[in-house]
Amino acid sequence: MQPSHLKFKPLISEKILLHLKNWPRYEHQIPPLAVTQQGIADAVKIRINHVPRAMRELHEKGYLEETKDHVVGLQRKRKVYFLTEKGVSLAAEISERLRNSQILLRNAEGDVEKIKAYEVNNYLGESEIKLTLLEIINHISDGIFDYRTFQETMIEKEKVQLLQWLEKAPVIEDFFGRENELELMNGWIESPDTNIIITYGEKGIGKSYLVSKVMLCHKPKWNMLWYQFYDWSTLEDVLHTLAKFLHKLDRRKLKYHLLSKEEIDVNKIANILQDELRNTNTICVFDNLLSANKKLIQAFSLILEIVNRIDGFKIIITTRDEKLIDNYREYILNKKMGVINLGGLDEEDSNALLRSQKVDEGEFKMLYTLTKGHPLALTLLNSKEVLEGIESEGLTPEEYSTIKCLKAMEIIFKES
Repeated sequence: MQPSHLKFKPLISEKILLHLKNWPRYEHQIPPLAVTQQGIADAVKIRINHVPRAMRELHEKGYLEETKDHVVGLQRKRKVYFLTEKGVSLAAEISERLRNSQILLRNAEGDVEKIKAYEVNNYLGESEIKLTLLEIINHISDGIFDYRTFQETMIEKEKVQLLQWLEKAPVIEDFFGRENELELMNGWIESPDTNIIITYGEKGIGKSYLVSKVMLCHKPKWNMLWYQFYDWSTLEDVLHTLAKFLHKLDRRKLKYHLLSKEEIDVNKIANILQDELRNTNTICVFDNLLSANKKLIQAFSLILEIVNRIDGFKIIITTRDEKLIDNYREYILNKKMGVINLGGLDEEDSNALLRSQKVDEGEFKMLYTLTKGHPLALTLLNSKEVLEGIESEGLTPEEYSTIKCLKAMEIIFKES
């Protein structure tokens, strides 16, 4: 005769009924994602393409009602499922039978003992985790609940699995100065009162480099997304990037909404983001945002308003467009936003940078005065790009330094 614990293998249909038992229909309430095919697949731990057949069979037997309805976070209607009275009765019977079924439990010492399924929670020690019957079932393999495997799974879940999309962030090689700015930005990130930071300044002044340095300081603690703006960037592109990132954090409402193919409604998007961004422990950098795209700026105003009301999400914006700051004066005056107007390096840090570029120390004073400590200009002074075509013969040192500085600035600003 087959041991009783080996018979403990609930059917997919039984697990679906157990899941839906926790999600009764309430009048005037928008159905949650949990009662969609995707939500059911996630809860029961099966592929979504296995769900329709199981739902059809349960519906045909009168255990489910199937309708199309709006779902929290989604624009288009989806199929949703609720138990009928017959289904509720069957789910209760299944629950009672399975919770009292015998299984084997391999305890922390590796010893195997026979228990009833509902008793698993008694073996979780002082952990605050209390598993539902369906969660217990999902952890049982071949009739055995292996406590050690379960514990390892929980430890892995408790570890901070950080998601960091920083491919577009500049790579930090040498970094000079900016102690005050770093202190300010690090303080704002640690502060619960400041969720938005803007650093602005002219092209090449080191805004992105500074922010990248800040991000390096906080990598052990935060999820991170770096979005680089280009002339062709659109609101749709920003939202799709955010949706992919949030989906990786198991926040799916924005992705589902965008998949609905409805025209983008900024106010609806804002409401979704308020739920999706909350407590994600994320720093999101929007690099080189400009005010030229009015649709983007309107959307960002709403997003910033939301970010100021929620915890666990911070935005850093870099821009060379000082006009953009005017859109956010209210936040600055209310001290809800940290703002840095980034200028050139001081003389000491400029000299350190020039020394790293193997520039003759006799030129330091002149080059600093001419560039006003502009870091990219200082970096370019001894580059092939600058030196090519300059005839130094007959030039005074001052004239030679001036020509180099002018050419470096021309290279930096020719595309602005």
